[in-house]
Amino acid sequence: ENLSLDFENLYLGGDDFVRGYDPNPQNNPLEVSDYLKFRNMIFQSIQLEIPINKNKYFNSNFILFNDVAIGSNNYKKINIKHKITGHGFGISVTTIYQMRFDICVGLNKYGTYKMHFMKDINF
Repeated sequence: ENLSLDFENLYLGGDDFVRGYDPNPQNNPLEVSDYLKFRNMIFQSIQLEIPINKNKYFNSNFILFNDVAIGSNNYKKINIKHKITGHGFGISVTTIYQMRFDICVGLNKYGTYKMHFMKDINF
């Protein structure tokens, strides 16, 4: 039950989940590295976007966010102690072609930070 292959695991850190942590658990503080690799997770993210600039070429927003995830290898036994949180700020730019780029600085309670770059292209 606790032994799973690497391709079955979810990595709670990174651009898509809890910003403020590296997607590779080994590149994070030792106190949290065991809480970043599971098969099941509950994830919640709150993001506030404040408009900075809008013109005919692009829109830009200032971002504030808070991410939380809880991981478990058994979906029937979720341990609240396996919770990680990240928060931070960033800038979002949306072009006239509906391409969106987010550059965020994620912080965590261990005093480390991670820069995240996300892109979203709609066709």
